[in-house]
Amino acid sequence: MRKCEDCNIILDNDVHFCPKCGKEIQPGEGMPILEVGAYLTSANLHRIRGEWDEAVNDATEALRLDPKNADIASLLGTIYQERGMLEDSVIWFQMALEMNPASTSDRARLNDVKARIASARQHPGSRDRFRTIEKRTRMWAIGMAALFVVVVVLALIFAAGKRNQDDVTKSVSLDRGVRQAAPVSTNEPFAPPMPSSGTASQQTTRSRSSDATSLAGGSSSRTPAEVKIRQDVSEAEGIGSAKIDDVIADPRQKIAVVTYSIPDSTLTKSAVISAAEAVARAAFASNQEVKFVTARCIVTHTGSSSTQIAFVGDISRQAVQALGTNATADQIEASFTGLWWNPQIK
Repeated sequence: MRKCEDCNIILDNDVHFCPKCGKEIQPGEGMPILEVGAYLTSANLHRIRGEWDEAVNDATEALRLDPKNADIASLLGTIYQERGMLEDSVIWFQMALEMNPASTSDRARLNDVKARIASARQHPGSRDRFRTIEKRTRMWAIGMAALFVVVVVLALIFAAGKRNQDDVTKSVSLDRGVRQAAPVSTNEPFAPPMPSSGTASQQTTRSRSSDATSLAGGSSSRTPAEVKIRQDVSEAEGIGSAKIDDVIADPRQKIAVVTYSIPDSTLTKSAVISAAEAVARAAFASNQEVKFVTARCIVTHTGSSSTQIAFVGDISRQAVQALGTNATADQIEASFTGLWWNPQIK
């Protein structure tokens, strides 16, 4: 596919004349649409990571291929705005508006940048102070978000562990009368399989403990939206051998916490992070209100009811969109924030 350089309509590769303006299209002429899209995706990814020079280089190359594309000029304005180079940002936003005067978003960004420049000129040194405060605020927000995720995860682990232990204690008490059940350890990473032999009461205890574990992430207390997200993610293509165990939504921050598990036979960093990206992409597709996904991977060792957290990470809808469809495991991992890996995952 190509695009006419005069009127910007999309043309097939074998077209010799533009049907709108009548311009003759020679072989090899016209803008290669797919190449421009690749540069834009790469520029956005570098911008999210704060790799400013690489982002500018890719966006500039896309503009060279398609000089009349207002979206590219707007992206360059955004890059310079986030980089703190406000004067350069004004130039690119003005250029974007010249190409597309109807863009209300570019006009709003331009007015905001101009206001910040005027304020900095009226109060010398305020610009540096503003950037320092902005940086500290962003770091504080990231830290609070990470703390929130850790608290939620720890609360879920504690609640599930307590329910499991209470169920085991009750079942053994029924079998043995006044005999109290021994505590079940869930802190050993990747605990070895439990022995298959034992007394009838021990087998009953293991059976009921397994039942309690399977019900820990039950959907009886989940909302219809959470149940729908879980069902859509479970049926999505690309999650491979991952099994969706639970979905919890936080409407305050528009966050969906998705817990999934992977068989220990295929448990590698590449498999975990690829499944995390697929799970997040499916959750965003299921509910447009979700802006962030916390992916939480757990593993159950073969033959054992003991579970262990393998991975926790956060990703935004914008970061998933910037990844495209052919991202490598390293690129996917770089798009997550607040990463935590179990040291035993290789």
